[in-house]
Amino acid sequence: RIIILDILYKRYEVTHPFRITAYRTLNEYRGPANTVFSGESHNFWEFICRLEGESETTRGNEIFHMRPGNLLAIPPMVFHSNRITAPFHTLNFSFEITGTFPAIFSEGVFYLSPSEINELTGIFYRLQKAYFLGEPDPELGAEATSAMESFLMQLSRQHTPHNKHSNSRNSITYHK
Repeated sequence: RIIILDILYKRYEVTHPFRITAYRTLNEYRGPANTVFSGESHNFWEFICRLEGESETTRGNEIFHMRPGNLLAIPPMVFHSNRITAPFHTLNFSFEITGTFPAIFSEGVFYLSPSEINELTGIFYRLQKAYFLGEPDPELGAEATSAMESFLMQLSRQHTPHNKHSNSRNSITYHK
């Protein structure tokens, strides 16, 4: 009987290019203009989503002028820093993965639509609730993690990152 079912019904394997296995940060920051984060590097992916304000953000040797609606991915072991030039509101999240993360995330800044910002913000708050506020909620965490993986996969397939580098005096000095 199994042989007949195998003939009648084709089997489709479900594969996942990557899986988020642990979160390191799920932080929401608000602050004044002229805030400086001197920088760091670490062995996990980090994302910066600027909701309000502007910044010059370094990623390795690149400097990006980030505005509201921009999302920047920082690959593992890449030094990054921020000089924020206007009052700001930022979502910052980082995680460990298994598998192969889409290479497109290392290529530039993503411009998110208002609906994508709302979707990402909703996922972010569910993750915070599941892992960082009170007792962990494994079911909510699994659902929100699946939503984050799906959001990132859609972003990598439907968007082209922009390599708009900053040309300010500070960025020119940094490159020198």
